Amino acid sequence: MTPTHTASTPADLGALAARLESAAEEFSDHSCNDFTLVANPDNQAIVLAALKFIEAGGDYEEDWDDFAADVRAAEDEIAFFDNWLMAYMAHRCRELASGRAGAPLSEAEGAVIAELLGLVDELNEQ
Repeated sequence: MTPTHTASTPADLGALAARLESAAEEFSDHSCNDFTLVANPDNQAIVLAALKFIEAGGDYEEDWDDFAADVRAAEDEIAFFDNWLMAYMAHRCRELASGRAGAPLSEAEGAVIAELLGLVDELNEQ
């Protein structure tokens, strides 16, 4: 089981957001940004929220509706971009740190963050 991250204070959340933002920038330069999540309702919700966040930024030209439909239809696993998830989770942490988002990080979000930070640690060990 993947450990979850339990940042709860605004300072912790801000530091976590900064780490994820830095990682998103670094990982955007990699040739392979595939990240796989188990296809379950919690992960689908996270990926769809990340997709909406990326779409709102206007930086990518994709067929968003098809991408979202693929996420909703996934049965075993969801393939997504690690740097997009990092950017979204950084945004989510920033929102929590500032008090603009009401709900704390869910267990599923914490698990995704832990896995993403694990990728960062693996890269730094190389």
